[in-house]
Amino acid sequence: SGPIVVKGKHLLYSIVYDITERLIAEDKIKSLLSEKEIIVKEVHHRVKNNLNTICSFLNLQSAKSPNPETREALSEACGRVRSMGILYERLSFSEYDGKMRVNEYFPALIRNITEAFGLGEEIVIQSVFDDSEIKTKTMFSLGIIVTELVSNSIKYAFSDKKYGKITVRIYSDKEVFYLLVSDNGCGIDETKNVSGLGMRLVEMLVQQMGAKIKRSNESGTNYEISFVPES
Repeated sequence: SGPIVVKGKHLLYSIVYDITERLIAEDKIKSLLSEKEIIVKEVHHRVKNNLNTICSFLNLQSAKSPNPETREALSEACGRVRSMGILYERLSFSEYDGKMRVNEYFPALIRNITEAFGLGEEIVIQSVFDDSEIKTKTMFSLGIIVTELVSNSIKYAFSDKKYGKITVRIYSDKEVFYLLVSDNGCGIDETKNVSGLGMRLVEMLVQQMGAKIKRSNESGTNYEISFVPES
């Protein structure tokens, strides 16, 4: 709008735009996005419940089995399922955009491992996680890897020690991410730690991620996994 001067007289003109259709379209888009968000969260919730059910079945089967090796295998499988359930629980309470912050997932995972093994003061897990974001697919793989490495330390590292400490750290340095898992136990047992199903699973996931893994036996067992996450 603006003034127009015609023979000494001031006239006012204005142009009116009908934006009704645009507003309706915007409201429709907002409604669809909100509906999609609700559906995604519901899917995560149902998957998490299904995983909990699977874990319950594994625990029941483990309790019924007279074979110690079978009970241990079923217990380990339940631990892997739990790590997936925790990830889906975090997804259902977050603004999902394909990524998740490291410190939103792994503290809960470490608490779950501590509770599952009933750890007391004898074995302490110390963890440090930064707020870096990683794609959910990579986070899932890291969760399984952490579960396996920490479980190995709990089961095998402290057989000749009364007290022990396990350290878990995930951080980024520029474009490279690092996962460090170490303990101050008796060191690598080649017949248990390295050749078992859990370690084969770790090596497979490391390969899938395009990561590098280093293992040392200095003052305990130490693992360093480095990778460049997908952008």
